[in-house]
Amino acid sequence: MSVSTSRRQFLMGLGLGASAIFAGLPKCLAQPAVEAAQKSIPLRLLNPNTREAYDLELFIGDQWNPVALQWCHWLMRDWRQQTAVECDRRLYAALYVLQRYFSENGRITINSGFRTQKTQEALREAGYGPAVNSLHLRAKAVDFTLPGVSMRNVARATWALKLGGVGYYEDMNFVHMDSRGAQARWADSFL
Repeated sequence: MSVSTSRRQFLMGLGLGASAIFAGLPKCLAQPAVEAAQKSIPLRLLNPNTREAYDLELFIGDQWNPVALQWCHWLMRDWRQQTAVECDRRLYAALYVLQRYFSENGRITINSGFRTQKTQEALREAGYGPAVNSLHLRAKAVDFTLPGVSMRNVARATWALKLGGVGYYEDMNFVHMDSRGAQARWADSFL
């Protein structure tokens, strides 16, 4: 199966509409993603809070698959409030590349995606300390794990994508990724 030019550009970070989130993607990350795309491997996601798991083909040819996007948005919803919104597609694109780089058959666990203000306040009251201006509130952030893979290495690879913010939380074994644009990092050291 051949890969269309625009899909290849997407994987290489050159073709996500107006934003080139993967520009400068290191070869070590880009090549496995291109090879995996030729195999047509789905993005595998799990929400442990709702026990939902989906295998999603993000693309139909060189176009985003609208049905898969709706399932991604649903999986990333604020499950406490049952509120789903349209999340930033660049998060899915980055998860797609990371899954393929680390584990073609692996399943990414989505701990937290979009959050309502009500959930954000409940997390603050419970002592979790979410950021006041969290990008989770704007559907531009995801906290995730990739079971069986060093999350420190996942954080490094996420940083290499240059999507935006990366937080590595070693004690809870997850990575925060957001699409703020400008790179920022915090929490435990991963570089």
